[in-house]
Amino acid sequence: MFKGYYRRRFPEVLGKPLTPADGLGDAAVANALRKRGLVIPRALADYYAVAGHHEINTAHNRLRPIELLEWRGDRLVFVEENQCVAYWGIDPAAVKEANPVVWQAPNTEPVRWTGLRSRTC
Repeated sequence: MFKGYYRRRFPEVLGKPLTPADGLGDAAVANALRKRGLVIPRALADYYAVAGHHEINTAHNRLRPIELLEWRGDRLVFVEENQCVAYWGIDPAAVKEANPVVWQAPNTEPVRWTGLRSRTC
């Protein structure tokens, strides 16, 4: 669903296409999610499948490996700011949506999430 979009956008933004080594692949994503007992949005699963290993995911802010996805407050955190000052997460009620609202929160207690409308497609 979203893989074609990512494959088109990477060359536009970074100047070179994704390679098979840049992604985890569908089977690895499904297996990792099954092991964790997690469901994630299709947009995120497709991103892991085609670009989950790409260097852009650790060059500044970090995409968490599926094995390190965790609940912080009431959101599933999938990206952390490079100095752990902020996090991006998904509401549990929205994990089955294809492209849900992404929430952002500073690394504070209590966690205060602010909704951001993703614009994948």
